[in-house]
Amino acid sequence: IRLNSNISWEIGTCPEWITVTPMSGSGSQDVTIKVADNPNVSPRNATITATQAGLNLTSELSITQSGKSFEYGESVIECSDKQQEIKVTVTTTGTWTAQSNDSWISVYPSSMSGSSELTLSIDENGEDDSRTGTVTLTIGDQSYTISIIQAGKYFTIDYGETSFGSTGAKLSIDVSTNDSWTAKVENNISWITLSQTSGSGNASFIATIADNPSVNKRTAVIVLTTAHNKSVRIPITQAARYMTVDRMN
Repeated sequence: IRLNSNISWEIGTCPEWITVTPMSGSGSQDVTIKVADNPNVSPRNATITATQAGLNLTSELSITQSGKSFEYGESVIECSDKQQEIKVTVTTTGTWTAQSNDSWISVYPSSMSGSSELTLSIDENGEDDSRTGTVTLTIGDQSYTISIIQAGKYFTIDYGETSFGSTGAKLSIDVSTNDSWTAKVENNISWITLSQTSGSGNASFIATIADNPSVNKRTAVIVLTTAHNKSVRIPITQAARYMTVDRMN
């Protein structure tokens, strides 16, 4: 800038992000103002004052510097219980860092200059309850939080009547889950067979109950277990054969 004067002058104190050269002089002169990079999102302002020695004369120059732009999309992300990677697009003109606040969330990269894609690696949730974790993004003196809400496991079994007559029968079993699972007849009882003994996610299968030729009632248990140790027991009861004789007079 051009500072016009016919006497000596000097520049008052400047903030550290502004450098004025020269800081003093005599007569009209070109003055160079250097403004440092603003690492923050917020803009900043300063006023440079030139004074003339022995006189009550001042001249002021106001300087406003923009802050960095910074955008990262949604602040709350909901995801399934499974292990997965979530991509977050960070758009900025500044330098930023990312930090996970929970052990089941990893971030990459942890720091970057300019726009980039941030990867959030989410571990599988083996618990019944959903869980919430956070990732902190920091640029300059400003921090932003991304909340990750991850669903928990669920496992429900639907079936009908489990008490059967002595003749053969079938039982329909419906599985509702977001986990892998297995099914078996406890103690390897041979008079019940299953059309499906394992799966991942929802399924329907049939338990076939063989004919009971014995005069003794019998019982068994079908056990369904998930990979994360949730189990359901289905008790099966089957009546015996019987015969009655009426005396004729």
